[in-house]
Amino acid sequence: RAQAALAATALKIRDFERAQPAFAFVVTSAQGQRDPTAWMGLAMAEQGRGQFAAAEQALRRAAELSPADPRPHFYLGRLAVHRVSRGD
Repeated sequence: RAQAALAATALKIRDFERAQPAFAFVVTSAQGQRDPTAWMGLAMAEQGRGQFAAAEQALRRAAELSPADPRPHFYLGRLAVHRVSRGD
């Protein structure tokens, strides 16, 4: 719980360098592995650090865990637009 709170706080203040390892720790826990919100947080932290492939992987996991939630799909679309605009 403490790591999840730290991760969420770091993400909220856009401290992606602290948010990423905290979310990475959370998603390795038994509960976190099944938590689409934790995977979304990891994706946002990865994207903030410029790690777009890792962000995409985390978003895909979030979408897999919660297919009816539109957020992972929305952010996957935004990530694709970003990649096209960069010429990736």
